Amino acid sequence: MIYLLVEDIYFYDKLNDFELLRNKISYSNKHLGENIKDKKIKVIFDKESLTTALYKEDFASTVILSPLHPKTFNMDTPFFGVFKVDNSEGLLTKSEKDVGLKEYKKLNDALGLVVEESSLNFSDSNQDPRLVEVARLLALKLMLGEIPDAVFLAGIMGTGKSYFAQCLAGETGRLLVSFNLAKIMNEPNPIEQFDIIIDYLVENDGKYLLWIDEIDKIFNGSPESEHIKNKFLTFLNDLGTTIEMDTLVVMTANNVTDILTKFPEMIRAGRVEPFAKIFLNLLDVQSAVNTANLYIKKRNSIDNKRKTLANILLTLKEGNDSILMKDIGKYAFYKNIVDKLEHIKQIDTNVQKYKLVKKDKVNLYLDEIDNIFTEEEREEIFNSLHLDVDGDYLVDYIDRIYRSIHPKTKIVVFYYVHAEVKEIVSQLYLRNIMSKFKSEDTETLDEALESIVRDNIAIADAGEDAINKMLGNLDKFSIVIPNDRNIYEG
Repeated sequence: MIYLLVEDIYFYDKLNDFELLRNKISYSNKHLGENIKDKKIKVIFDKESLTTALYKEDFASTVILSPLHPKTFNMDTPFFGVFKVDNSEGLLTKSEKDVGLKEYKKLNDALGLVVEESSLNFSDSNQDPRLVEVARLLALKLMLGEIPDAVFLAGIMGTGKSYFAQCLAGETGRLLVSFNLAKIMNEPNPIEQFDIIIDYLVENDGKYLLWIDEIDKIFNGSPESEHIKNKFLTFLNDLGTTIEMDTLVVMTANNVTDILTKFPEMIRAGRVEPFAKIFLNLLDVQSAVNTANLYIKKRNSIDNKRKTLANILLTLKEGNDSILMKDIGKYAFYKNIVDKLEHIKQIDTNVQKYKLVKKDKVNLYLDEIDNIFTEEEREEIFNSLHLDVDGDYLVDYIDRIYRSIHPKTKIVVFYYVHAEVKEIVSQLYLRNIMSKFKSEDTETLDEALESIVRDNIAIADAGEDAINKMLGNLDKFSIVIPNDRNIYEG
């Protein structure tokens, strides 16, 4: 007896045209499609109906259709095979798509993993051209019908490993699945849980990027760790052969020394693409400038300024942040805003009517900005929000401060990683806005920048020390970014 696991109600609505379902099955399994031809169809929704079918139906001539897996009924069933039929809308059933369910939400609920749709891509992310080339090669293999081996990214925290995974997922239109092996190891039966996740992804049509972050912390030599490590290595071996799944795998590690000395088998050929063993070093100066300019541009974008203004409007209108609200009306930046608050009754009406939460209130204010302010008023406010600095100035100033603290340093690269440059720009933007709340003389841009850099000197020193410990292993990588493997003069 053949058991067809059919979740999509679309196919039950079409049972009078069983040929439609049979033809769909034939495209993925021609032998099965032929085998169910002219068979009797029995639809099962409960254990009682299944029991009746097992005792009364002819095994050789009956095909069972059910949205529930046989194990749901806790029965030892003598089926010829259980075959999952792909849904009509890829990962989603027709009814799920009709009600607006998102693919990432379905995976979140089904697997208990963090799954997201990434909006990032390489065109606006300042990625090194060699990383973009790696992405092209991966996409080419997929286009040719091959499942690529994994990508291995190493480097200290903040160098952009996770960012690359997010960009790759966004660029290739894949769901970013955080494959949390540490969480799986803590399950009562980690091997079974591992299989459940992989089986679900294999059986449910979708485009995935499996992201295993900080893999060096997972394989710690414990019995549970060894079991999962062996299971994961087998998965990497089988991907594209016995495991057919449209996926990319990206592994990241902070401590490359541990991986290369304790688990060199993790990144051998056949598991990791030879062209995709990548070490992300500290930024060189030009990369730091480009990264700073990227985040300054994002902060100064009209979209970001509109969102900032919408949040300010909401806070001022609700008046629930007393530390910011004190005497706020007397500051020039807010005069136009405060004067407008009494003229937006319709917004209040909709907030009350629909019981909106904060993020929806912000969206409501975003929609109303052009109605609340004239073009001239908007321009004045947006100019005041503008962060008037560029990447060259930012990086040069940071360099001067760092060398004033470490006058004997011979380091030739930049001292901060990708994530820290982003954070420095973010803090500058925040201090620029905070200055609008102060009646006394505010700090200059240089003063703000020096304060931020000095607060983060210890982080920069720690990053340099961590890189030093890894320099002896860089010959194991196909790409080292930036080009110079040595971070010192001479």
